[in-house]
Amino acid sequence: MVYIDDDHWRWMHATIDSYKPIGETDKEWLACPLCGVRPRVWLFNNGEHAKCCCGDIYDGAEARCDGALETFHKTGRHDQHDFDALRRAWNEHVRGLES
Repeated sequence: MVYIDDDHWRWMHATIDSYKPIGETDKEWLACPLCGVRPRVWLFNNGEHAKCCCGDIYDGAEARCDGALETFHKTGRHDQHDFDALRRAWNEHVRGLES
């Protein structure tokens, strides 16, 4: 029998494997007031997503912003990508849930 801890089980039903933890030391990301966890992130060429354990794989609290390639296609410059945009979008989303 394989033991899977509760935290792993929650994430299995909330996100696909592409979502990765943000790191325990990164406290600038707010925790979701509904499920109590900080998000996992999925960074890919044309998008960035942050999601918590609320809902399931297809539904739930999520923040999105343009990825690096999408920024390049819009601006023609690779140095215009805002690497903090997803964190700010997530924190704004969480503040909206608190009100």
